[in-house]
Amino acid sequence: MSRFHFHIVEDGRVITDEEGQELTERDAVRREAVEAGASIARDAFIRGSASQVIVDVRKGDELFLKVSIFPHSRGVKRTSGPGAFARTVSRPILRQTWAP
Repeated sequence: MSRFHFHIVEDGRVITDEEGQELTERDAVRREAVEAGASIARDAFIRGSASQVIVDVRKGDELFLKVSIFPHSRGVKRTSGPGAFARTVSRPILRQTWAP
């Protein structure tokens, strides 16, 4: 098993994962990064405290995976009221980059 650290970046603010997690499979690392990032991004986008969330996954000192999540508003009908923003961020864009 390898230890992976899932560092979170919200608009340049870094939250360092000091503990990390031991995982065996590449798919498990990706799943953890996407789930953690999506949960954090949803809350940050609704609060308006971030416009992008990045999960920077490291294995030791080396980059293993980077997941970027940001809101997507193209094609969303704009309406007024509290539900408008929730609909806008309900379809975030997710990009992932595997380290070579």
